[in-house]
Amino acid sequence: MRTPITALIAAGLVASSALASEDHDHEHEGDVFLVIENDQIVTGILDEGVFETERVFGVEFGEILPGVADEPGFDNFEGTFAANTEIAANFMSELTAWNGTDLSPAAESLIFEFGPESFTSSTGFVPGIGIPVEANGEWHNHYDMLISDALAIGVYVMEMELVSTQTGLAGSESFWFVFNNGDSETNHDAAIDYVESVLVPTPAAATMFAVAGVSILRRRR
Repeated sequence: MRTPITALIAAGLVASSALASEDHDHEHEGDVFLVIENDQIVTGILDEGVFETERVFGVEFGEILPGVADEPGFDNFEGTFAANTEIAANFMSELTAWNGTDLSPAAESLIFEFGPESFTSSTGFVPGIGIPVEANGEWHNHYDMLISDALAIGVYVMEMELVSTQTGLAGSESFWFVFNNGDSETNHDAAIDYVESVLVPTPAAATMFAVAGVSILRRRR
């Protein structure tokens, strides 16, 4: 059953939803854009029709109702994914809060809703909701995203991944949503910079870990 908050959203956005459905074939540049590279889901943005890899995305609570957001969503070109498969966004960790220097566990929880189903952040991994890919191979969806205490001012961070039931398609690398709930844009930007510089592995680090992994495998044989 949908919560009263998201029920109000649904009731209040009937007209805009109808307009959005008419424009469904057009990619939305504000969404997290998805492509497949080397049989893996890759997250990024679409900038004037050109895809750029990105793993950190800012979110503003309160643009619809206090403590609620539905942007960004997820989008992709038609034919990207196999029809009759499902994709889910999973929470990879607990919700954390920006304290001005780094991140610490948040007192609040993060809730994602889609239709009548929902999932809530906990102390670790939480599986998401599998949402079907459309017949044209597109997966354009927006979760209703809520903070458990709409009055709690702060900047919050959630690490996520996208996984698919499509055979041979690997899930995405971790990506992060950085939520601002009534805090300053200065703090929001600082938290985004922190996540980009500290949490997102650099290409050199990823290569180093891959080489280390090969060495470990060789030693174990």
